[in-house]
Amino acid sequence: MRRVNPAEQERRERLRLQAAEWFEDAHGTRQIARELRVHERTVARWRKSWREDGIEALRSKGPVSRAEPRTSRRAEMIGGSVPAPKSPPNGGRRRQEELTRS
Repeated sequence: MRRVNPAEQERRERLRLQAAEWFEDAHGTRQIARELRVHERTVARWRKSWREDGIEALRSKGPVSRAEPRTSRRAEMIGGSVPAPKSPPNGGRRRQEELTRS
């Protein structure tokens, strides 16, 4: 799934919550999809979640992204920096004779 910014996450949540209101009013999937400009399958997934777990299932699950990359956090945990990966010999390129053998 593509990362989204907080404003986009909020916009998407508003769409899902609007859909939930319409689910309660017995609006059809096609009509909701058209009004919200989303695919019918998306509305069907939302409706299924809503039926199974209520409106809370349609709320955003948490912050959009981590505050910092994993490697930085891991480096802090081990008390140092994370070394760069070692590059293969010859800069990752095969020598000409290796190419002719294969």
